[in-house]
Amino acid sequence: MANRLTLAQRKRVARHLNTRASAPRCPMCNASSFRVRPEVSVLGPSDAADDAPLRAANVVCGYCGFVVQLDCDVIGLFDASDTSAAAS
Repeated sequence: MANRLTLAQRKRVARHLNTRASAPRCPMCNASSFRVRPEVSVLGPSDAADDAPLRAANVVCGYCGFVVQLDCDVIGLFDASDTSAAAS
């Protein structure tokens, strides 16, 4: 079941965040202590034509608790055929 991220996937999320923002900072408190959580949030249905739910990786500020969600499909965390997180 793909409703949890593996350690390798969590590292990929962290690399993705670091390549998009050179020193990622929390928009709430300006701290730079983000942690990638293993749980995948399923949001949906989306506005896409296929109405597939959006699977999001959760990145949490370790100081204030602010949560950033990143689309797992944009990051490329799951194979296109892997819909098990959406089914759970």
